[in-house]
Amino acid sequence: MLDADPTVDIRNSDKIFRVMLGGRLYDPQTMDEVETGTRKRAPYWWQGAGGNGVGTSFSIGHSATGGD
Repeated sequence: MLDADPTVDIRNSDKIFRVMLGGRLYDPQTMDEVETGTRKRAPYWWQGAGGNGVGTSFSIGHSATGGD
């Protein structure tokens, strides 16, 4: 759902008011469900359990045995 008509100005397609997925409405800023429910978005994996990214570590390009 957009805040403005994109047929008037194509830049209006950036003015997103709500996102609908599977019949549920979400706030585009937080991706929390709104109006159709109260579900909150879970933290992304890099945000850790508290959602702030503290205490998260990962390695790229190395296997568990130390080889590439």
